[in-house]
Amino acid sequence: MHGTDSWNYHSYGPNPTIDPDDFRITRIVPHHDGFSISWSPALGERKYIVRWNDIEHGDEGSLLIDSTAAIITGLREGFNYRVVVSTIDGSLQTRPRVLRTSDVPGTVINYLHPKDDSFNFSGRFLASPSIVRLSNGRLLASMDVFSWHGGQNLTMIFSSDDAGETWEYLTELFPCFWGAMFVHRDALYMLAMTTEYGDLIIGRASDEGRSWSQPVTLFRSSANGDVGGLHKAPLPIVETHGCLVTAIDYGSWETGGFQQAIVSVPSDADLLDPDQWNLSKSCNPKDALLRNASIVGSGLEGNVVVGNDGIIHDMLRLQLGSESQHPSRALMLTVDPSLTSLSFEGTVPFNGGNNSKFFVLFDAQSALYWAVGNEIAGGDADARNILSLSCSKDLAMFENVHRIVDLSHGDPRYVAAQYPSCIIDGNDLLVVSRTAWNEADSYHNSNYITFHRVQDFRQYAR
Repeated sequence: MHGTDSWNYHSYGPNPTIDPDDFRITRIVPHHDGFSISWSPALGERKYIVRWNDIEHGDEGSLLIDSTAAIITGLREGFNYRVVVSTIDGSLQTRPRVLRTSDVPGTVINYLHPKDDSFNFSGRFLASPSIVRLSNGRLLASMDVFSWHGGQNLTMIFSSDDAGETWEYLTELFPCFWGAMFVHRDALYMLAMTTEYGDLIIGRASDEGRSWSQPVTLFRSSANGDVGGLHKAPLPIVETHGCLVTAIDYGSWETGGFQQAIVSVPSDADLLDPDQWNLSKSCNPKDALLRNASIVGSGLEGNVVVGNDGIIHDMLRLQLGSESQHPSRALMLTVDPSLTSLSFEGTVPFNGGNNSKFFVLFDAQSALYWAVGNEIAGGDADARNILSLSCSKDLAMFENVHRIVDLSHGDPRYVAAQYPSCIIDGNDLLVVSRTAWNEADSYHNSNYITFHRVQDFRQYAR
């Protein structure tokens, strides 16, 4: 076995003595009366048998398939099924997967049942969606697999060649966590962490995202929440002041919160050269917030955005207690033009700006700032069951203008559409969501990554 010379796997296997590109189910999507399934081909095989059984009642079925994908129908809605794929002679069989039949709001990119242990080395839940559009129109969506005290180091990438109507498994990156894909100078990159509170890394892709170079380390960290470390989600990467700029945090929940910083690199630099990257001094807005007795909280997961006056801001979720009387504001920091420091600016009205990641974009055509985040409709600052579009003329206030996903009829303890990432595609806004539905482990521990197209989104401008 030769050493690793790339970042991607098809698929990743945690045991290096076994071929990682093994015979495996790569994507499974429940429907109300069945499921869609695809798998990696077994060497020399052209026909396969898909077998499934109702876990609670023992009912079973099978289907002979002469491809590496199948759609199974005729099953009962709201039931858990176990499924495997095998070669005709039974000499090879995939690891069993688990699913629960149900429809889901939006288009499913990927699904992982909370009791499916296929990715235990990294986690059991799907998170951190990122989306990018390539020059040929192909869409790529990425997500990682997490769980508390899990390895949290696997990212999956899926592709769509029909504007998001259907999705296919493409590849996996390891180690990769909290990753954000972006295109710069016609090249595709992934800016990510090695794991929670781990090192910040970057890699470049070829052949439309299937193959990736070995990543380079930009900044080291602790990979230990007990002492704090670097923290980032898929956040906007903005080109301004001759640089690519994005936000990052430092700290942990265990240490009591986070400080904020900015990562930047000259636009014309070799992005794979660590010497070209810079990390600003950190800013701790918590002290300033504590001076306002009515707002007690801290910031996390900031969006770099340039104001109409050219000032660079870091707009963050304002993490508040569930009993807070101010659940409809976001935190705003000012970034020094040198990109070396940040300072506390204040808070701005934004129903969707607290206790959950949101995503902000500036749209030159409408000359408006657009944000997607979790609207609070019932007074519960922790609820993430309404994903809404908001807009602002000047960053002074954001107004909710359209609900993209409304799951308010579901139990907020187990239902969510959250952690959006977005891109503008012509007249439409494309959104990927970390979605908890169909008996997820909890609202936080989501089992879906879903795709949503907001058609003619500028019609909602106010």
